[in-house]
Amino acid sequence: MPGKYAPVNPVALSTTRTCPNVSSSSDPILSATVGTNAELMEQIAALWIAPGDVVVDTTFGRGAFWKNLSDLPTHSHDIKDDGVDCRSLPYENGTVDVVVVDPPYRPTHGSKGFSTGGNGLAKAYQLGTSPLDSINDVIELYRGALTEAFRVARPSTGRVLVKTQDLSYGHRLHLVSWDVLRVMTEVGFEFADQFILVNKHRLTSGAWKKQERARRSHSVMWIGIKEQATKESQ
Repeated sequence: MPGKYAPVNPVALSTTRTCPNVSSSSDPILSATVGTNAELMEQIAALWIAPGDVVVDTTFGRGAFWKNLSDLPTHSHDIKDDGVDCRSLPYENGTVDVVVVDPPYRPTHGSKGFSTGGNGLAKAYQLGTSPLDSINDVIELYRGALTEAFRVARPSTGRVLVKTQDLSYGHRLHLVSWDVLRVMTEVGFEFADQFILVNKHRLTSGAWKKQERARRSHSVMWIGIKEQATKESQ
């Protein structure tokens, strides 16, 4: 239960559980990294991935997270490579220490450039019968992946690392990261930490005909901990 000094109605109340690698370094791990996914994961792993952990990347892609960590992940899957869907993993309940989730975050929104018939995001991830036409479709994809991550994560110690990004389309700004945080806690994970990756390459002005609000130049990695048994056993 939150103490009297906790916020009355927080978006997500953080766990009191600390990371498995409590750092005492004079060079601290910071919440924001300017650089690449590989540099971001180095920072995260220094705190949240312990030696000997079973680490499963469920959306491995080209392995961008792990270019600076040669011994990780211990298991990798991607629907376009080995046919393993992040929403249906080949692991027993409560057997994985760290689950990494980074599915497509941008909906097609009727754009041919992102349709399954083009060369865009949906085709690249080979989602098949799972169209991402709207932001709701994207959130449901995250929900399926996080529900499965909760199932396979070890009780009390299992962690999820879930990457997301806010975006603007249809003249609206969508705080997808907050939607994903809400889903992460709804499926059972306790919110533990947040990391922000800022793209070190400046966006060129020629990529857009006009600018309606600040362009999204950062992404977010949420860290969750499974502090309880699977929901089926509760």
